[in-house]
Amino acid sequence: MEKTQKSKTKKIIWIVLIGVPLLILASFAYSVFILKPEIKNNSWNGQVNENNVCEFLSGTNLVEDLSKNSIVSFKTYDFNTGYRDIGASCTMTKGKVISGQTTEYDVEIQLHKKYVSDLGKNVCGTIQTSKKTNDLDFELNTSLIKLFFKYIKTLKYGNCAGFI
Repeated sequence: MEKTQKSKTKKIIWIVLIGVPLLILASFAYSVFILKPEIKNNSWNGQVNENNVCEFLSGTNLVEDLSKNSIVSFKTYDFNTGYRDIGASCTMTKGKVISGQTTEYDVEIQLHKKYVSDLGKNVCGTIQTSKKTNDLDFELNTSLIKLFFKYIKTLKYGNCAGFI
């Protein structure tokens, strides 16, 4: 009788050890490859420009999905002087975006300012187009392992950004 109880317990442990990771992997695959969510600001009605890009970003679903200790720097730039001139700067954290630069960030995103007005129409399309034309830069300021675990909820937007 005792052996049957132990074998049942072992089976349950193996089911949990194998089943739970498979369920997590399946839900991740479903959200990334089947749902393919887009980055949107459903409450935005105006045109996006360098003066209000931080406000636009603050209403996006991406900002809500950041983890509580995530910091993303977003900047616009141009090459009017022959060098990269920074225009707007925003710091994105869980649920909010503030105007201004930060030196403490996990990821920095730099977008050429010629694409800023397109963000209000289609964030994903704008990101994909600017990436194809090399007008979008990403800089990591943390390890890939830390980045993965900190931004696991935002991986579902990888397709939108053209990473998946």
